[in-house]
Amino acid sequence: MSSAVAVDYQALAVTNLRRWKASPPRFVRECLRAEPDPWQDRILEGFNGARRIALKACANPGKTALLAWLVWVFLATRSHTRIKATAITGQNLQDNLWAELSKWQGRSPFLREAFTWSKTSIVANDHPSTWWASAATWNRSASPEELGHTLAGLHEKNSMAVIDEAGGVPNEVLNAAEG
Repeated sequence: MSSAVAVDYQALAVTNLRRWKASPPRFVRECLRAEPDPWQDRILEGFNGARRIALKACANPGKTALLAWLVWVFLATRSHTRIKATAITGQNLQDNLWAELSKWQGRSPFLREAFTWSKTSIVANDHPSTWWASAATWNRSASPEELGHTLAGLHEKNSMAVIDEAGGVPNEVLNAAEG
C-alpha cells in the first residue's frame, strides 16, 4: 500500500529560484524537464547578459521552444515582471509561441501552481496586475503611431519584449521594442 506525499511545488521552487535565475539552462532542465540542444544551451547560457537576442534558422530546429523557455525563465525568476510578446500575425502568435508557452507550463508543477495561462496572457497568481506576460497584436491597417503602441507600457525594471517571426513585423513595432 503506497501513501501519497503532498509536495508543495511552489515552496520547492522558491528554494531554486536564485539558482534558476543564475543558470537558465538549469531552469530548463529542472523546472521544465527538458534537455536543450547544444545551440539552445549556448543561448540560454548567454541570456542573463544579453540585451537583445536574435535567431535565424531553418524551420523546426526548436526556436519557438527556446523562446518559450526564455519567457518562462524571465517570468518565473524575476519579481513583478512584465512581458509583451508579438509575432508576424495574431494567429501566428496564438498558434506557435502562446501554444508553446502552455505546453511548457504543463510540464512544470511549479509553473502550473504559480501562474495562470490564458489565450491572451499569463499572470502570476499572487500578483496578477503587476506580474504578467501579454500577447500583443496590431491591426494591419493601423497608423504608424498605433503600431508603435503595440509593445508600449514596458517601463518596469523587469520587462521584456518578445518578437516571434520578426522579419514580417512592422518597423514601428520593432522600434517600440527597442525603446
